[in-house]
Amino acid sequence: MPQVQLPQAEFKVVMLGDAFTGKTSLVMRFAEGYYRETSRNATVGASFTTKRLTVRGVTSKIQIWDTSGQDQFKRLASMYYKQAAAAIICYDISSPETFEAVKSWIDELQSKATNRIVIGICATKSDLVRNADTAEVEQLAEQTGSIFFTTSAKDNTNVHLLFEKVAEQVLEIQQEQPDAISVNLVHGEETNLSPRQTPKPTMRAVAAGTPGKNTYNMANYMPDTPYIDEKKDADDIIVDHEKHKRKSGKKGQSNGMCGDTYLCGDLPEEMVQNNCTVS
Repeated sequence: MPQVQLPQAEFKVVMLGDAFTGKTSLVMRFAEGYYRETSRNATVGASFTTKRLTVRGVTSKIQIWDTSGQDQFKRLASMYYKQAAAAIICYDISSPETFEAVKSWIDELQSKATNRIVIGICATKSDLVRNADTAEVEQLAEQTGSIFFTTSAKDNTNVHLLFEKVAEQVLEIQQEQPDAISVNLVHGEETNLSPRQTPKPTMRAVAAGTPGKNTYNMANYMPDTPYIDEKKDADDIIVDHEKHKRKSGKKGQSNGMCGDTYLCGDLPEEMVQNNCTVS
């Protein structure tokens, strides 16, 4: 069974920009790996997705908030960029007027964001305009210390690289100034996010199922591990107990598990292997 790679850090990225600048298509390409022609219905409020990304040996769980660019929802943007580690501001390279909003978003982020925030400027739909003049955008990026990429969700141009560079800068700031940026370290203060000294992976597991005489209660062997009976409380299944059963138990009896093991609550990998027969 393949090993599950758990995130070592978790942070929030908010997508900003005018309506119909391709924010949703960009997120779908990055998070889902494909391009889909979206309807002309603009995003209402915001949508949310997550994506795991490994940069320089550090695996991060990125929470992506895709906000609406419609005027009636712009006033809600501060609710979404609050506690964000990064913001990606999109404009449609085939519609130069959408670039004006980029400047105002940068001003707002730099004046109102409660923590330091990495800013990425993203020119979308580069497949529609070849050899576009981006001198003004590049100058703005340099002046504001922002990351800049021209992208195409349709052609998958620079999409992954954009998010990779944003994540890289977020983690660099976290290493240098841990209190300056909103990054949650999954393993707490003992985690060293240096790419040269990444922490040993851990499995997070508890027994999940309906409590009963046939249910293996991991609390007997792992007292610090909570027991859950709801599948929704976990992220991923790591052990299929139809195939994996513990061979030793009280008085030499074989103990099986009712249900599967799910990711929920930190455990060292060797404990899970010893107690759950992870293969």
